[in-house]
Amino acid sequence: MRYFAIVFPALALLLAACGSKSHRSATPTPGSSTDPFAFSTSAGTADDPTAARWQGPTLPQIIADKLVQILDTPGGSALLATTVWRCDGGKVLACTVGANLNCGQANTSREPTLAMINWCADASSLDIPASVSGHETIYAWACQDGAPVIVRQYWTPDDRAFVKEVWHQITP
Repeated sequence: MRYFAIVFPALALLLAACGSKSHRSATPTPGSSTDPFAFSTSAGTADDPTAARWQGPTLPQIIADKLVQILDTPGGSALLATTVWRCDGGKVLACTVGANLNCGQANTSREPTLAMINWCADASSLDIPASVSGHETIYAWACQDGAPVIVRQYWTPDDRAFVKEVWHQITP
């Protein structure tokens, strides 16, 4: 009886540590967790790499360097401080946040918010500024006859609602 009390808990711990084969293959290996390209291939899709076991710097230098080339802009601390990256289907994508550049998931709703409705109640024929409509919306909104209406769509969301125009694929 004492034998079972010792062996079964030890066996349970061993099995838990080993995990299943499918679980191990979905977890990035320690060697790939500091290479953003290998990490993304392993992770597949990760909106926040640090939450998905990324162990490298917040913004890997290779991503910053490649983004500087793509944007044809000087690098520097401002670019590094405002750039984020993610994995999408095994690819590395990067985005630099700007005054009206949303790197988060976009608001694709065609329904006006209460803030827009209130704005139009006071300004019957004005464009609705992003400070009222929200920087996440993909639409330009205006007031028409005292009600919010979509004037045009100026951003294109991808299949996961990230704005295609501000996310750039980074290749090794």
